[in-house]
Amino acid sequence: MRQLVMKKAALGALVLLLLGCERETLLPFSNVKVEIPAFTKDSVTTTSVMRVGKNIEETITLPSAKNEDVEKAVSKLQKKGWRILKKDMQVSSWLYMVEKDGIQVEMIYRAGAGATVIARRRADVAQP
Repeated sequence: MRQLVMKKAALGALVLLLLGCERETLLPFSNVKVEIPAFTKDSVTTTSVMRVGKNIEETITLPSAKNEDVEKAVSKLQKKGWRILKKDMQVSSWLYMVEKDGIQVEMIYRAGAGATVIARRRADVAQP
């Protein structure tokens, strides 16, 4: 009986450990190597990559994201060493620009339209 209880306790501890180790999903950036945690359950509807001057820009659109989601994502990035370059709040939109290791990320929230995340890197610099 005692062995059965110990086995159940060990199994329960293993389940709790596995639940706590859930991998964080990332936004699907492919041309700009940046790891930004997905901040909403919303699925990405639009992605695009283009060269703008000397930069490569990759854009992801999340139409159901909320401003609170964007603010939490910026806070998480700050804790990982990203620094805020710009924070601009207007009547119906908010812009956050963060930077780390030569990569800039803009998170733009527009009321009623969701969020747009733009990752930018220099085209002439090789990525690790």
